[in-house]
Amino acid sequence: MTPSIIRTALPVLLLLSSTPLMADGEATEHLVAAQYYPWFTGRRWDYRECATGAVRLDLAPAQAPLLGRYDSSSEAVVDQHLRWCAEYGINVLVLEFIRAGTLEDRICRQVIFPHPRSRDVRFSVLYDWAIRFPSFEVTPERIASAREDFDHLAREYFTHPTYLKVHGKKPLVMIYVTRALKGDVDGLIAGIREACAAHGFEPFLVGDEFFFVQAPETRRIARWDGIFGYDVFASRGGYWGTNGNLDLFRERTASYRKMAATNKVKFFPSVAPGFNDRAIRRRCEDHPVLPRRLEKDGDPASLFRATFVDTALRELDPELPLTVITSFNEWHEDTQLEPTRGGGPTTGADTSQSGAAYTQGFEHDDYGMLFLEVIRDATLAITGKVSGPEGPLAGVVIDVVDAQSEKVILSRRSFSTGAFTVPRLRLESGRAYRLRASHTGLKESTTGPHRVLPDRAVTGIEITLSRP
Repeated sequence: MTPSIIRTALPVLLLLSSTPLMADGEATEHLVAAQYYPWFTGRRWDYRECATGAVRLDLAPAQAPLLGRYDSSSEAVVDQHLRWCAEYGINVLVLEFIRAGTLEDRICRQVIFPHPRSRDVRFSVLYDWAIRFPSFEVTPERIASAREDFDHLAREYFTHPTYLKVHGKKPLVMIYVTRALKGDVDGLIAGIREACAAHGFEPFLVGDEFFFVQAPETRRIARWDGIFGYDVFASRGGYWGTNGNLDLFRERTASYRKMAATNKVKFFPSVAPGFNDRAIRRRCEDHPVLPRRLEKDGDPASLFRATFVDTALRELDPELPLTVITSFNEWHEDTQLEPTRGGGPTTGADTSQSGAAYTQGFEHDDYGMLFLEVIRDATLAITGKVSGPEGPLAGVVIDVVDAQSEKVILSRRSFSTGAFTVPRLRLESGRAYRLRASHTGLKESTTGPHRVLPDRAVTGIEITLSRP
């Protein structure tokens, strides 16, 4: 793609599919969404001009994905991706959707949705207008095609038990690069809503309108239920910590949020860890590199810390605290958070004839698990695993209890792997909490107290439930 929640006694799948709002209207956790691409095959990793490849494989030395040159249809790959997301705080995967019958659509319906781990996260969809249609002109014919596409989504996606629904009923869909659409955009929106209504759904449509190099426009923003930004790079490369782009990004994030609120539209702050498409767009484009460091000698994740932790998480909608990350695994444009193998040397060299055409001399770090850890530490207070007599135990109710007042602050359930996470959104930094775990037929167990740290999660908590 070019740059341009209420506790019940029901199974975990219903817990995750419920609204992330408490009875008093307060959300209990950050919703961290990441764009997800189920389109990788063996050949997709190879260079094809303006289409496929991965700059990390063209570095010298290469910085390969931890899972290697994987195939998105692999159940083992999907298993690991879902484990990482659930356990590190990415609780919404935004699935690439072009049209019915594509490779991506088949993998979603036949591999991802049936997978046992699919109940551990929520799903949404990115409707990719730029790949679906040859231009951004909205015509009657394209409206008709979009209606067919959303008819398919309503039947095959919105019915998944953990599809993200606003207030538990409105399936959330993001539409790529709406800021570039021309023509009958209002007719497109009406057609999409009618197609979904035929299946009993009222979609929550989120337009791709945040583009930080441009000031927000009421006319464009007001037509949507919510807005986000896919291209947070906006062709502004170099070290953002020294060239002024970070300041502009923060200023525009705040101004878009304010204008959205004025128009009663939800604003979902959007970020990316970096950008580099130069190894796949060698002749068709000439985009500058957005390095992952704020400055030359900065931390390898300093850009992401500045935009995600210090900007996006401070501009969240209080009712629906959703932030959007480009991306989990878009390796073509090097916006991915997915782990590399790690441990390799930092390099500004590549395999181009000049030795630096793809990197522009900017250092690229073999970052390993770093970006997942940043998300975990910023959004989760405590993580661990719960086991029973037979091993890891799914569906265990974990009450988070204030160690002083003994009040239950929130409740969670363990994932299909037995892992659990405790979000930090409603917990107080420096305060201590106990974890009270219970499961039918087993003795209740209480841990702690565990004090919430301000800048990192308390990890590795082991809870064991025994028979009475």
